[in-house]
Amino acid sequence: MYSSLREYSEKRDFIRMDIECPVFYQAMGSSMNKRATCINLSAKGIKFHTDQALAVGSKLHINVVPELKISPSLSAVMKILRVEPLATNSQRYYIAGKLEEIDA
Repeated sequence: MYSSLREYSEKRDFIRMDIECPVFYQAMGSSMNKRATCINLSAKGIKFHTDQALAVGSKLHINVVPELKISPSLSAVMKILRVEPLATNSQRYYIAGKLEEIDA
């Protein structure tokens, strides 16, 4: 019944929250940290932008660090599902993926 009350534009299991904060990531098996900017986050997924075109299907260890300290950081493993160049800057990419493991 709850799903019938949702707005037409949001049919996901979990609502995405717009959030702009740093995301630090590294490819699984790598020790090199990279920085990105989070765009939105949900209980099952994340979208951020970075200057690196990452491979769909690869996994990253991520750490989302809210700028306000009222929320703790989120550490998780994600699987990349989509990579798209930003329309305004061909040197940056949207990375969207599924959160597979959330660290305690």
